[in-house]
Amino acid sequence: MALSIEELSRAREVVSGLLEELHLSNYTFDVEPRDGGWEIQIECAADSGWVTHTFAATREQLQHCDDARVRQQLLDAWAGPLAACQCAR
Repeated sequence: MALSIEELSRAREVVSGLLEELHLSNYTFDVEPRDGGWEIQIECAADSGWVTHTFAATREQLQHCDDARVRQQLLDAWAGPLAACQCAR
């Protein structure tokens, strides 16, 4: 995949915003190009210790994340697996 620094930076920015919306307690993440899309690896603190989750997203999903429907699809897909890492509200 031909990838610009701007596209990688934008993908990281979008993922960061999504993770903020999920209200995770402590986490780190990485976004890497994979198979024409993105692989998102998130390490987060859960009650049992640090856990790692890996998700995939298409280029289009991250490019069109300003669309409420696309954004909600990603949040819904990630919320369940990351629920143990959420802050108590």
